[in-house]
Order: sequence, then C-alpha cells, then structure tokens
Amino acid sequence: MNIAAADLDLALEIVNLPWSRYDATHDDLQTIEALSGLASRDVHLTRLLVGMPEIADADLVTSLVWNDLYSLSRVASRDSDLVWEILATSPNPLSLRNRLLFRALSFFMSDRSGAFRELEQQPWFADGLNDEEAAFLAVTRDVLRNAPDEYYEMLTSRYAQSRTVNLPLAGEVSIWAIQKEPFPPVEDITASIAETIMAFEEFLGVPFSKDFVVALIPIVGPDTDIEVPYSSLSAGWNVRGASGGGHLRGMRTRNGSIPLSVLYHELAHY
Repeated sequence: MNIAAADLDLALEIVNLPWSRYDATHDDLQTIEALSGLASRDVHLTRLLVGMPEIADADLVTSLVWNDLYSLSRVASRDSDLVWEILATSPNPLSLRNRLLFRALSFFMSDRSGAFRELEQQPWFADGLNDEEAAFLAVTRDVLRNAPDEYYEMLTSRYAQSRTVNLPLAGEVSIWAIQKEPFPPVEDITASIAETIMAFEEFLGVPFSKDFVVALIPIVGPDTDIEVPYSSLSAGWNVRGASGGGHLRGMRTRNGSIPLSVLYHELAHY
C-alpha cells in the first residue's frame, strides 16, 4: 500500500528523512516497504516509529531494523490493541525487549500448529504482560522450535530470576533467567551475568551493547541423559550454550550446574 494513501503528512515525513534524499539501498527500500505495510494498519504507530533514531539515522537502518518492522506489522495486523498494551509498559517499539517480544509473537502468529491460539488462552497473557511474562515470551520462539513439549509445559509453569544493574557507561540493564524447574536455592544466574557484563564494560572501556539480557536455561543438554531431537529446526539445541536473536541459552551439565565459562562465552557475543 502507498503510504500517501494512508496519510499524506506521514508520507512527507518519510520523504524528508535524511537517508531518503540519497540513492536508496536495499535496506532503505525494505524499511519503506515495511513502514508502508504498517501504515495501512496503524498510522499513529508508524508515525511514532518514523520519529525514532533507529529509523531516522541512515547508519542505523539495517536488515535487523526492517525485519523487526515486519514482525511488528504482522502483530499489529492481527491485534493492534496488543501492540499498544505492550507499549504502555515499555514505550519504545524498537527497544531490545520489544523487538524480541514482537519477533516471538509474529512467529507464533505464523505457526500452523496453533501456538498463538494456545498462548491467547493463558490467563496471564490475556490480562496483560508483566516484566517476567515479557522476558519469558522473548525466549519462547527458541523453546517452541527446539523443544515443543517443554514450551507447552512452560506456558503454565516456569521459574524466573531477575535483577537490574546500573553500569557506569551503559546505564540500566535488565537481566532475566528463565527455566522450567525451580532454581537451586544457592544459585543466582543473574548475579553471574551482572558481574560478567560489568567486567566486560570495565575491560573494554565501551558501553555494554544491550539493555536487556535474557538467559534461557533448558533442562536438557549434551551432558545429561535426556536425548534431544536433532533436526533442521532444532539444530544447535544440543550444545552447551548458544547466543542469537537477542538472548542466550546455557545448558546444565549432568550434575545440574551451568559452567560459568558458558555464560562468559555467550555474553561475549553481545
């Protein structure tokens, strides 16, 4: 859809973006296409996005941005009210927290197994998302793709640790750890993550790159006696650690611990 057909003033705002005055790159064109699709569903939300640095700055308009715009557009087309409910508690549509959340919701909505319908039936989802539920949803695409049985169990029962740390350079970072079983009483994964990212920032002398860190802790792993199906979708699940898409995953060993070296390694990808 032509953006001007949805809102002429909005179209003019996009035309006047600094990067639109030069030869358009592939990322520029994809961004305009994603914004056009979103404008046909929610002009107010599109205008909010156009005014953000991630859209206005040519150096920040990347494939990651327009892919996240497509995810946001897909969610808005299914349930625009849900988008605004999420933004009511976390107002930046392109914050890492919300990007992960919209990616997951978009994935569920396109999944043919009925994952989103199952999610909609959960009372905690229907009454609005709190911070713990948002952190859980941020990692659920990973769980659904690799261990669907565990995903459906975690819809109704899961455990979380959380903390917020203020870094000297990056400022406030929200840290979460999510798993299906209760955490051991003496284990604080979020404390280990906080200490690690503080050490990274101090050593490198640059701000830590993320303001939202979520660690998914599956009960399965290569050193346990539980076998994990290995397929094109679950490739990489059966490893001690992984990082991708904005969150990290750390497997427990047979004795139930998570080697700190795994956390160090995966956080270094940030």
